[in-house]
Amino acid sequence: MLHRTMPSASAAAAAALLACVCAAAGADAKAFFAHYMVGGMSGLSQAKADVDDALACGIDAFAINVQDASSWWSVDTIDWLFQAAEGTDFKLFFSFDMNVLTAPADFIPLLVKYHNSSAYYTYEGGRPLVSTFNGGTLTFGSSSSSAGWQASFIDVLAADGIVPFFMPDFDDYTGTGSKYTASFFDDYPVVDGVFAWETAWPGTGASNTTVSSTVDAANLVAARAAGKPYMMPLSTLQFKHLSAAYN
Repeated sequence: MLHRTMPSASAAAAAALLACVCAAAGADAKAFFAHYMVGGMSGLSQAKADVDDALACGIDAFAINVQDASSWWSVDTIDWLFQAAEGTDFKLFFSFDMNVLTAPADFIPLLVKYHNSSAYYTYEGGRPLVSTFNGGTLTFGSSSSSAGWQASFIDVLAADGIVPFFMPDFDDYTGTGSKYTASFFDDYPVVDGVFAWETAWPGTGASNTTVSSTVDAANLVAARAAGKPYMMPLSTLQFKHLSAAYN
């Protein structure tokens, strides 16, 4: 999906796209996340209302989609969300939009600033969860995408003592429509787990339809075989108006 920045909506609207973490084989615990587009926000009270609404819905965390990591409106919204979530049971984690951002250097400062927040969602030994939208074809000047993410993201954070749990959405890595295979995990040792977006939605131009979970089931099998978790998307409502090619 091509994302666009929009004004912050209520948690109910943000929950139009939901995802549950399917933990590694043998684990029972699962968490339920709502995708949250970072846009302009009126202030801390709006952030608190969104967090309260999400808690009331049984949502565990917002996956904060970040397209701009430096403009005042984005920085302010992110800060208000963390202020609103701290002191509650609600959590947040970053999902960096690599259709817009160009390199990890764009957003690493955000992760460095917030990874120790009591509101930041952690997984497996307290590691801050980090996801993306796309980015599976970006190399950042390295020999492969996996090597690029390792050198430009994982290794840079390691120098600051930060070890993220990296669970990207690399739907774009082969153009196979979110299908992860055994070879993917061989080619991308940098990932700790994977997420898919496109499996949640019908094809362009489709009307009301039941979306198959066949690809998700195959992704889960491949991830478990590699000893890694898979995060499955759910979408109760999908609408977008971007261009003739994507409406």
